[in-house]
Amino acid sequence: MLNQPARQVLTWLTFSIWAIAQDPLQRGLEALQRNDWKTAREALEPVSRSNPDDPRVWILLARANQKLGLAPEAESAASRAAKFDTSFTRQGLAIYHAEGGRVEEAAKWADRASAALSSGEHASLRNLIGKLAGSTTELKRAIELNPYQEAYRADLVQLLLTRQNFSYAVMELEASRKIFAASAQLELMLGVAYYGLRRFPDAADSFLRVIQIDPEIEQPYVFLNRMFAQATHRLPEVETAFTIFAARHPQSALGPFLKARAIIIQLPPSSPSPRAEEAEKLLRASLARDSANPDVHAELAYLLERKGDFANAELSLAKAAELRPSDSVFQYRLSRIYDRLGRADAAAQARARHAELVERELEAMDRQGADKHTAAPAAIK
Repeated sequence: MLNQPARQVLTWLTFSIWAIAQDPLQRGLEALQRNDWKTAREALEPVSRSNPDDPRVWILLARANQKLGLAPEAESAASRAAKFDTSFTRQGLAIYHAEGGRVEEAAKWADRASAALSSGEHASLRNLIGKLAGSTTELKRAIELNPYQEAYRADLVQLLLTRQNFSYAVMELEASRKIFAASAQLELMLGVAYYGLRRFPDAADSFLRVIQIDPEIEQPYVFLNRMFAQATHRLPEVETAFTIFAARHPQSALGPFLKARAIIIQLPPSSPSPRAEEAEKLLRASLARDSANPDVHAELAYLLERKGDFANAELSLAKAAELRPSDSVFQYRLSRIYDRLGRADAAAQARARHAELVERELEAMDRQGADKHTAAPAAIK
């Protein structure tokens, strides 16, 4: 999704044409806006013949042809547009080349357009090129032109996270903190980057900071739930955050589940505990609101197994395995419960299923490792 400054560039281009558009051109514009490239081309072709001196038609036709994979036709239309030396054509050709992944050509046209643009408009164009072409260089140029636009920094970091370049993302985000100290979005991204680097204590700190800035954002709670074992230095604060989230969202299935998880992770190994009963009630409340979460069923099975209710633990864990049949851990835990229940055949089947799933997981890890060794690293352009 384009950010506000990037949308302003496309909106300006769109309405510059719309002001003089006849019906065929309007149809072409509407089709382009909904990514219906075939309809756009069909609408714009006759306009290009009836009004060949309008460079705006050629730019839109070039974009439609390019999206349809009609490279010669796209280049021909772009060449026609380039003959008209206007600010509109320079910006339009920058966008056209960015959509085609031709970063250097897009940057060249953006440089030509810059003379007629304000600093903010030029930064917006650079940001748009970076997003369309996947160019970190162009995204950084937008930041250099306007260092106080938070969205530009978020766009750059989003690209880095997508490429799993977590170290570079952390470097950018830690620098951004000096300007946007209260940005929940950038702090959340920093937590994700730390998480990707397995810097779990730092990740937990960032996710808790996001919650302090904006407690309504759901992602930090989800991440903290994933990394309880690595967030032991902040467990009381995590539990408090989850308790507040549950209170603020009384109809949410996530709230009581998170609070229950915070309690379970702090339970003593096996001795009875009133807090275990509290956690069980919370899990059942979560399931009453959403019974399709396998993790809730699995946590409930753990509590039931803990107090010796193996029959009901088996039912809960079997439901978890049904909802997520690829999870080897569920099968291992089921085999142990079946042994406790004296169901040898069921235990043997669960162990066989567990071994099969583990083998698949190892094969997937081997394939992933091979891909990392053979694939070229993503270039920072």
